[in-house]
Amino acid sequence: MFERFTETARAAVTGAVAEAEHRQDSYVGSEHLLLGLLGQPPDLATRSIGLSLSDLRAGLDSLDRAALGTVGISFETGSSRGTRGRRVRRRGHLPFTGGAKQVLTGALKEAIALGHRHIGTEHILLAITDRPSQDLAVRLLEHLGLTPAVVRSNLLTQLRRSA
Repeated sequence: MFERFTETARAAVTGAVAEAEHRQDSYVGSEHLLLGLLGQPPDLATRSIGLSLSDLRAGLDSLDRAALGTVGISFETGSSRGTRGRRVRRRGHLPFTGGAKQVLTGALKEAIALGHRHIGTEHILLAITDRPSQDLAVRLLEHLGLTPAVVRSNLLTQLRRSA
């Protein structure tokens, strides 16, 4: 499947892994794929989001703080009652979550549905916007004031215009 990915889409997936490593996460999730997209040069996908990579990173940090706060862990210090709240660092390749794998498979389905022979960043973003509401990438978009359905509609409109 990856042979059909454009160079930019491959770079976005590689960027997702780098984002997960930078955040010291033990996995690559859909949220990392979204960050990986925004780490690429501007294109239809990134313009349809309308946010910067730093906006997404700050939004994800905000969601992390809120989640950790519900269990009594301070995000800034990483500690609570003497217990360190650290993320696990794995050696070797980071595994992709089921959601991230579904995004990549969904990108292929989106490309086929549009009659495209390649899989680009636009297809990855379309697949992200098609995820369930509890998906972290979807929650991140919503947290930043974006409705996945609107992002999807805008991107599909742009794709039709550019065809």
